[in-house]
Amino acid sequence: MRFVDRQGRVDRFMQKMNVAQQKQAAKSSAKKAAPPVDPEIAEELASGETLSYKQILQKEQNKLKNMAKNRVPEQVKAA
Repeated sequence: MRFVDRQGRVDRFMQKMNVAQQKQAAKSSAKKAAPPVDPEIAEELASGETLSYKQILQKEQNKLKNMAKNRVPEQVKAA
């Protein structure tokens, strides 16, 4: 009859499970740390519409121009 070390097998299995859970947690936290996506772009991606890089660049430039127009000059704020 052979002596079977059942407890050692269980311990090794539990260690493997802990390591796997830690790796999975690290992967999920890495996905959560992804850079935020512009809501407009996310909406377009969800709708299935694809934009070229030129179109995306034009939208971003228009957005920056609108922000510059709406910005109040520093001198007016101080008065």
